[in-house]
Amino acid sequence: MPGGSIHLLVAKKVNPNASIDFYMGNLAPDSNYDRGKKSKVHFDYTSDMEAELKNLAVNATNDYLKGFLLHLYVDWKWNTTHLADFTNKTGGKWYPLYNIEKSKMTSFAFYNTEWAYSLYEQLGKWNYAEFVETEFIKKENIAEYIARNIKWFHENNLEESSAFPQALIEKFASNTASDFIKWSNKKIIDISARIKKKQKLNEDRQQQESEVIVVQAKSMEDAFNIGLHVRENRIVIVDLTGNEFDMTRRIIDYLSGLVYHLGRGHIIKQINNGVLSITPFWYR
Repeated sequence: MPGGSIHLLVAKKVNPNASIDFYMGNLAPDSNYDRGKKSKVHFDYTSDMEAELKNLAVNATNDYLKGFLLHLYVDWKWNTTHLADFTNKTGGKWYPLYNIEKSKMTSFAFYNTEWAYSLYEQLGKWNYAEFVETEFIKKENIAEYIARNIKWFHENNLEESSAFPQALIEKFASNTASDFIKWSNKKIIDISARIKKKQKLNEDRQQQESEVIVVQAKSMEDAFNIGLHVRENRIVIVDLTGNEFDMTRRIIDYLSGLVYHLGRGHIIKQINNGVLSITPFWYR
């Protein structure tokens, strides 16, 4: 939780020509002032933050959500480095002290970054084109957050933080932007590989299911083997010609019972003298 100015600084280094949707996404997670809801948005209760980010990356399908992802990534890196160092140094009184330093570094970064004012003006006119409403973040939360921040910046031109000077902030922003680009590219490759693997499995299954199996059933062993194909949702043609009546009846009884118990929309019917077809749900 390094503050909005630092989030935008990292975002600019990740993509200096990004859409306003992306930059808004970088602020959105902080827009609900309810502490409990904000904690849930930030996955404060998780024991594996990277796993949560990986899951979020899968669904980051537009610029706003990509910015949202970056915000949480930045918090993760900040909290495990500079904030962790600060809390170790200051002990049990770290929270009020940190808020003072956070205000200083947020204000100082705003007034010493040439694009900050104009970017906030654009954020104030955002059209919510790629906004994705959640249980905890709604349009009114974001509108209030941006208005409150602009007002706060106008009223607070603070000195540089001694705990988090601008040089430290710049270095953190550059390193984190670089790390995020590498991390997100790896996630894209991983996700793409998972999608391709799933598509291949689906293609293999569809090819398998589209096979027409022709079996000349002479025994109950043949009937059991036919049952395996039926369970795999294949089309099966069963040739019973030349069988004794009792064997034919036993095979038909077995296959009819199997189709009934599977309950998947399979149909068994006679298509010729002594010839049956068993078709799965997808065939029709």
